[in-house]
Amino acid sequence: MRLFSLLVLILFSFCGFAQYQFSTFVDDFGNIIQEKTHPDSSLKYIETFEIIKGIKLKIFEGRVDQNKQYQGWWRFFDSQENLLSVGLFKNNLKYGYWKFYHPNGELESHGFFVNDKKEGWWEFYNPEGMLVKKGHYKDNLEQGFWHFYKKGSINKEGFYTFGKPTKTWRFYNTEGELIRVEGFLD
Repeated sequence: MRLFSLLVLILFSFCGFAQYQFSTFVDDFGNIIQEKTHPDSSLKYIETFEIIKGIKLKIFEGRVDQNKQYQGWWRFFDSQENLLSVGLFKNNLKYGYWKFYHPNGELESHGFFVNDKKEGWWEFYNPEGMLVKKGHYKDNLEQGFWHFYKKGSINKEGFYTFGKPTKTWRFYNTEGELIRVEGFLD
């Protein structure tokens, strides 16, 4: 009885895959586009490939709606197929949580977007994976208190208002000791 149930499950799984329609074409830029569409969905899953020195390389993948706007999760790759970024789109605009990567695969930054603009808490890392800076964005501009690091230690910290340094900033030596305080006009 178990074997029969397993065979029925496998058969229905394959029938479900058979509903997808696949198409491949070349766009105006010479990229190879592979689409997978389910007849009950208004979204298409696409993978885009570029031919570089005779090698087919994936450059991005995600979903588009009937108006060819990016929707949902997307992934972008460099010319060696290393992951560059992953995140959400809503009506062709970055929206929600995103991660960006250095070419060596280490995390470069992560944070949130609202209508294609950085918003809220963000962190940035160097190619060795060490924290470089962290703080808040408001409407794609640094806003509020920010921390900057050098070789894993606090280097400086201070306030931003609409992307410009304001108020009091503190500077530290490599041992994390306060060495200087500067003020900026608001």
